[in-house]
Amino acid sequence: MKYPIMIKKFQRLNYTNSTLSYLTKTTINPNDFQLKKPTHFIPKSLLVLSTPNNLPQVIEDSIKFHQDPSLSDLQLVVAGVDTVVPYSHRNGVSELWMNQPIKIGQSLLLEDRDDLNKPPRESDGLNIVVAKKNWKNIESNLNIKLRNDMNLNLNLANTVFSTGSIITLFYFSHINNQKGGINHSGQHLCDLQIELPRGVVPRHSHASIHDNWTDLYPGENSFKITKCVGNLLKTVDNKPAAQVS
Repeated sequence: MKYPIMIKKFQRLNYTNSTLSYLTKTTINPNDFQLKKPTHFIPKSLLVLSTPNNLPQVIEDSIKFHQDPSLSDLQLVVAGVDTVVPYSHRNGVSELWMNQPIKIGQSLLLEDRDDLNKPPRESDGLNIVVAKKNWKNIESNLNIKLRNDMNLNLNLANTVFSTGSIITLFYFSHINNQKGGINHSGQHLCDLQIELPRGVVPRHSHASIHDNWTDLYPGENSFKITKCVGNLLKTVDNKPAAQVS
């Protein structure tokens, strides 16, 4: 029997000056993964982006950190995403450790947007009961303020098969630095705004977008999706998608 080869790739960036220290690390195709705090500075915050299959271990480690008295000042933000850097890998964990706290902004509880906790309507034996909201289509967003003029919006992954929750997004924090906001520490969220400490993203840095898509039918006119539900196409060029070939 042939066994698949597990490949580990590490991408590290260490930075330290008089006031700011941080460590970034991405682990691709992890085996026996665990979150490990840096040794060259005392962390005050941690941002973790994980693909669904690695979330159970990430959640377990996050809870241990949160319950550790020696890490009582540590803020943790965890989000389940479809892919991680580099090159959009679908099996990995990205970590950003910082020696300064993250600013926690506005947040929205998952239960406030998700109506799946309501009991379904009973069938009358003749008509099919249709869910009021498709669990795949619940909107979610992690907004990361990288610096004053640069924001990153991340749509979150469907994690129901790995964690039992439609979306995995939460934070642990003993600090409530929201302006008039509600502290949702340790609760299931679907929206969250955070701000990184100043200096993590330098002023001279810039964002670039690369389109790596290739034409499905080179040289021909492109299709226009005129109606869809999530990732399900309904009509293309105002015609039923099933009739498009």
